[in-house]
Amino acid sequence: MPEYGLDAIASHNGWEMAFLGILIVFTCLSLLAFSISRLHRILAFFDARKDRKSVKKGGPVTEGASVSDRPETPALKGFAGFQEACGSYALLAEKMGSPLSLPGLLEQAEKRGIARSHAILADLVRTGVLKPDGRGFYVWEKAAFEGLFEGGESQVKKGSRALPA
Repeated sequence: MPEYGLDAIASHNGWEMAFLGILIVFTCLSLLAFSISRLHRILAFFDARKDRKSVKKGGPVTEGASVSDRPETPALKGFAGFQEACGSYALLAEKMGSPLSLPGLLEQAEKRGIARSHAILADLVRTGVLKPDGRGFYVWEKAAFEGLFEGGESQVKKGSRALPA
């Protein structure tokens, strides 16, 4: 005669299988939660590994390196209106005076419709045109700015660029 109910579960090892299933699911979920909680460390490890490879290939960029020694960012090469935007930033920096507030400079650039203003500003900081003064503000380095356009005239040098109102 066929068994039904709790007797059938007990006679065919159902309680052991249920307990084992719960144990496997709990263990897998715990491992998943642990690996997700440590994901930031794994990603930081791979980022550091990429940095070590780039240092081996090109060498580190030191603080005293000249502008021509610093690596150019993709936005510097890929953006056709970069010189014009930099010229606008130079005029804005001259108008605002020194020291400069980056949020204020960015706000003025956006008001005047400078294309890709966040990326250009980040490139200016990376290339040393805008240097931190240690008090939360930045100073415009004219020599570094002129070094960006070696081999080609910038819009500021030509004097043909005026800020839109």
